[in-house]
Amino acid sequence: MKLIKCTTLHYQGNPQSFYEVNLWEVEEGKYHVSFMYIEFNSYSTSGTKALQSVSLAEAEKILYL
Repeated sequence: MKLIKCTTLHYQGNPQSFYEVNLWEVEEGKYHVSFMYIEFNSYSTSGTKALQSVSLAEAEKILYL
């Protein structure tokens, strides 16, 4: 897998939290969008935004939802 794009947001309010979304090329022309969300001193979650590999155009749409 090759990381194509990584976007991170850090919220310093209450609660402090961190959100990261990554666009991965899993093979030529096929992409996954993964995410990670952490609320400091609380919980975290991670996963994928698509159940199967998608085109770059579709992955970019998912990335910015």
